[in-house]
Amino acid sequence: MELTCKTHGDRAAMARCVACGASMCGGCRVRVGGRNWCRPCVPSELRRELPGHRAPLLAALLSIVPGFGQMYAGRGLRGVLFVASAVLITANVESIPAPVPLFLWLFNLFDAWSVAIERNASVEGRDLNPSEALQRRFFGLLGAGVAVFTVVKSTFAPDLSADVLWPASLALYGLFLLIDRKGGAHVQRV
Repeated sequence: MELTCKTHGDRAAMARCVACGASMCGGCRVRVGGRNWCRPCVPSELRRELPGHRAPLLAALLSIVPGFGQMYAGRGLRGVLFVASAVLITANVESIPAPVPLFLWLFNLFDAWSVAIERNASVEGRDLNPSEALQRRFFGLLGAGVAVFTVVKSTFAPDLSADVLWPASLALYGLFLLIDRKGGAHVQRV
């Protein structure tokens, strides 16, 4: 009788996990440290050796040039969009409110860090924790808000003050921290 993969019952097993003994096909098996593992069983000290793992700090450092960190983390199209937006901002810097380019550059650094963390979670076979997922949504919405503000200011309301942008951003971040704190407290009680 031929063993089948624990996850993919229609595929033949090629190996067994050294930790849990699960039968694995070639797609589920990971060789780390010269041994066969299923992704959830890979010890934390060996996870950096998983194929496809990316260093979040390196991704952020590469994004000093906008988009390069996203490309390093495996999100090529996203990286190209960051490069294109940086070129467009540079070409139109006179018509864009002063804090917006700085904000978008900082957002680019955070995004590269975040994309690397997301990729690592996927490579390790785990879901993002609720705090990480909430952070990604918050910064995505904040980035979209800044983009909408910039378009409205440059096309419809040139007298709109950018002074509104920073207090609104801080208020949203404070709300995020409250929601995140309540979510963390809830997780601890369960």
